[in-house]
Amino acid sequence: MQILNKNIVTIINICRNNRILSKIIHKTPILIYILIIWKQINLVTNKQKYDIKIMKTSTKRKERKIMNKFMKIAKERSINGCRNHEGGPFGAVIVDKEGNVIAEGNNRVLCDLDPTAHAEVTTIREACKKLRTYDLSNYILYTSCEPCPMCLSAIIWSNIKEVYYGCTKEDAGNIGFRDDIIYKYLEGKNKDLINLKQMDRDECIEAFNEYSKNNGTIY
Repeated sequence: MQILNKNIVTIINICRNNRILSKIIHKTPILIYILIIWKQINLVTNKQKYDIKIMKTSTKRKERKIMNKFMKIAKERSINGCRNHEGGPFGAVIVDKEGNVIAEGNNRVLCDLDPTAHAEVTTIREACKKLRTYDLSNYILYTSCEPCPMCLSAIIWSNIKEVYYGCTKEDAGNIGFRDDIIYKYLEGKNKDLINLKQMDRDECIEAFNEYSKNNGTIY
């Protein structure tokens, strides 16, 4: 009812400011007149909604264009890493909220002889060194492929909350990479993958107790 009253007041003001409408209102039943003006107001309102929708769509396209730019960097790093025989076809880049590139990286398992030197991990290491922090909560990661369980853990440990990836883990599996067996292990399958047993907890807990007593940093 409040909206209706507001629109009726708008209609009256329009009539007072328009000579032709002022003459018509005296010859036309007020209800019919209100319906006519009401229709015009709805047309204007709908046009405004349409304009807003177009603006939002344009903004999304602009944001997507920026995203593609960073994904292109990740892709180029993956290709260059392969061609230089540094590692598998994986690349990554970390950017800040303003779109500034903080660090780039690619898989370096073969050249560094390091099985943990995946693209996401090497990029996180580089970003942390550059920013002198272990907390990347205000940064965004783009990677050419869906992170493996190890890289996903590194991403979570570094507090990155926003990740975009290109290829899927299935794509990686199709060319021979074995992420799938790790996922199955985490799901409770393939328990014979490794021999994981606990021992000497009472001795090892000493370091935990000392760290806690000294109020060690929890990250």
